[in-house]
Amino acid sequence: MKIQDFFSIQTGEIPSPVITIGMFDGIHLGHQSLFNKVKYYAQKKGGESIVITFPEHPRKILENKSIPTILSFPKKLEQIEKQGIQRCLVMNFNKEIATIPAQIFIEKYLIQKIGIAGIVAGKNFQFGYQGMGNLEMLKKFSSIYAYDVWEVETQEYQEEIISSTNVRKAVSSAQMTKAQAMLGRPFSLRGQVVLGRQRGRNLGFPTANLELEHQLLPPEGVYCGYSVLEDKKYFALISIGTCPTFREEKSLKIEVYLLGFSGNLYGTILETFVCQKIRDQKTFSSVDELCQQIKKDREYLLNFFSQKTTLL
Repeated sequence: MKIQDFFSIQTGEIPSPVITIGMFDGIHLGHQSLFNKVKYYAQKKGGESIVITFPEHPRKILENKSIPTILSFPKKLEQIEKQGIQRCLVMNFNKEIATIPAQIFIEKYLIQKIGIAGIVAGKNFQFGYQGMGNLEMLKKFSSIYAYDVWEVETQEYQEEIISSTNVRKAVSSAQMTKAQAMLGRPFSLRGQVVLGRQRGRNLGFPTANLELEHQLLPPEGVYCGYSVLEDKKYFALISIGTCPTFREEKSLKIEVYLLGFSGNLYGTILETFVCQKIRDQKTFSSVDELCQQIKKDREYLLNFFSQKTTLL
């Protein structure tokens, strides 16, 4: 997949582009359905499948509000590529872009700059200043500028619309099975492995400490999951919390104990899939009591995956 800055594109550079535009946080099943239509119509027109997306959530600019993302931006690009999209145009959303009227955006950018052959969007798609642009406006101008508009139906899980908002709600309430069903894969945490206090190693349970950037987190607790290292899958206990047994700790930490792994991960990027919550964080009266609980958590983890016909 070719990745380019949106504003660096030259007029006529892309042959018969079929596009879709959005934040696409999570690349859930709804997004995947939309991408499939983009690919289908691009192939029919002999053109390129294009996704236009943003590194940061537009609401950060519009509302001055930090939005924890389901996926880091590099991981989002990786997932878009996995969907078979040919080119991704990255738009660094800012206050100037936010003031562009919808009609001007269509005429100046989609038609004159990109030269779209078609656009795929959901019925609630909005764009342009104050979100005044919508699917009906795109259809209205399609007859003037000779491009096609295709609408994608929303996807549902248990009569609930699959959306980034609903995935965030599921993760934020530790409903990991629901999040997985909407994403089409387990929710994951991805970050750099940094040096910790090495307490786990001294206790016989070495953990990798993850440093994340603005990524959505499940509630504090202990979870079961897995990681993939060099094409090998390792079951994992994931602890999210402040290590309450060791009271000098105050900052939130993400620690991953990979069963059966021995090696040095410092400085590497580790992705861990979070499958189910085991328990809440707890303050133990002694280190021995903590170790006994970790052994119980490990047993829960092994039982959890022994009931799966395939690893998630």
